Amino acid sequence: MMYIMRRLKQAVFVLVVAAALTILLAPAKAHAAAEYKQIVTDTVTKAGNYYFKYEGSEVYFSVSPSGPFTRAGFEGYVGTPYTNGTNIIVAGRGQGSYAPLMRCKVKTNKVKTLKKLKRGSWSYEPPQWNISTVYGNKVYLTRDSFEGWNLKTYCYNLSSKKLSMIQNNCAVSARKGKYVVARNEYQTDVSAHRWTIYKIKSNGKFKKVKTLGKYIGSAEIVGNKIYYSKFSEASMKNMKLYRCSLKGKNVKKLGSFQASGQCTAYGYTSKSCSVYKDGSYTYTYATKKLTPKY
Repeated sequence: MMYIMRRLKQAVFVLVVAAALTILLAPAKAHAAAEYKQIVTDTVTKAGNYYFKYEGSEVYFSVSPSGPFTRAGFEGYVGTPYTNGTNIIVAGRGQGSYAPLMRCKVKTNKVKTLKKLKRGSWSYEPPQWNISTVYGNKVYLTRDSFEGWNLKTYCYNLSSKKLSMIQNNCAVSARKGKYVVARNEYQTDVSAHRWTIYKIKSNGKFKKVKTLGKYIGSAEIVGNKIYYSKFSEASMKNMKLYRCSLKGKNVKKLGSFQASGQCTAYGYTSKSCSVYKDGSYTYTYATKKLTPKY
C-alpha cells in the first residue's frame, strides 16, 4: 500500500511539473493587431516597419524616415489617411455618385475598394466622406453635406464589411481609447458650436457622456485630458479655457480672455496653447501669461 501511495504521489508531481512547463514554454499569444493612426499632413508618421507622409492629398511610404518614399497606389486625391503599418485606409475624392473607401496593402502596394460610400443627391456640390477615426476594426466616417447643412457619423466594420449610420449631427474630432469628442453642428467658418463627449460601445455605437457646451470654439484631446474653449454666446468675444477628464469630470478653468473681435484657441498641449485675440499669442496655463508670437 505504501508503495502504491508513493507511486501516486510521484505521478501527481510529474503531472504538475509537466503542466507548469507547458505554461512556461508555450509560445506567447500573438499580439493584437496594431492600432491605426492618422497620417498627418507634412509630418512623417511611423507605424510598424514603415514611415508615412501625406502631401498634396497623396500618401507616401518608406522604410526610412528620410526616404526615398513610394507613392501609395491610390488613384486620384484621397483624404484623411490612416495606417497600422500594414495597411493604409483612405476615403477617396471625386464628383461621382459615390466615394470609395479604399485599402492599400503596404507590402504589395495593391489597392482594394472596401465600400462604395453613397453621396446621395445634390445640385451643385456633392457631399464628402472623410475618415474621422479608426477604433479596432471599426472605421468611423463623417459624411458632410453643404447643401443639406448637416453632418453624419457612420461606422464601417472591417470584419463584417457592413456600413451603418451611428450619429446624426456629429463629426468626430478626436479620440482616446473608447472616448471621442465631436462637433454637433455644420460649419464653414471659425465659429462656436455644440460639442459632445461620446463613449464607443461594444457594438460600435455612441453613448452620450456629456455636452461640453452650446458655444464651443475648439476641443482637443491631450494625453487623458480634454482641452477646450467655451463662450457664453456665438460672438466669441469672451473666451474661457477649460480642461476636463475624458469622462467630462474634474473640470478646471485655465484662463479667461476678451477681444474686440473673435477669440480663438488651438494647438493645445499639457502646458500651453495658442490664443488669438487681436494678435497671436502663446498662453501658459501655470503662469497665466500671454507671450506674443511675433
